[in-house]
Amino acid sequence: MAKKSETIEIRLSHEAKEALKHAATSRSETVSELVRSLVDAYLDSPEHAFSVPRWWAITKRHGMLWLGAATCLVLALAAVLAILESDYLSSNARAFRSLDLNADGRIAGPELEMHYGGGWTSIVPMAQIDIDADQTLSRAEYDAWQVTIHMAAYQQLIASRQNDD
Repeated sequence: MAKKSETIEIRLSHEAKEALKHAATSRSETVSELVRSLVDAYLDSPEHAFSVPRWWAITKRHGMLWLGAATCLVLALAAVLAILESDYLSSNARAFRSLDLNADGRIAGPELEMHYGGGWTSIVPMAQIDIDADQTLSRAEYDAWQVTIHMAAYQQLIASRQNDD
């Protein structure tokens, strides 16, 4: 059969023990009754109701560690993507400079034909690429054209796989 009550031993200074005895006597209670009423009052108080259990504090601390680790992982991934993107953009810049034979910052039709031959417009017509219709490609138009070429190649790949099925 389980006990209905438990015993707790605490150490107090002599002065604290005497003050507790005096407080109990003035309330016409025993020291045990006074301590029990103080414990009950503490457990019923709003401050106790909102106190954080030790397991929650440990979970919260470890949760912050996981959050820190996840943040580091996201930042590392962003750095890798930035490096890859800058490498892609720098390779596009090198390709643009190699096509811009007269170094005027624009690629004219003859410059493209010298590099790609006459078939380059069969992939994407010049009217689709040349946004400002000046018969030349700026760097921005060239970058957009490269994306369009990749998209067209991807669509052709998807179509050829669907035909194989």
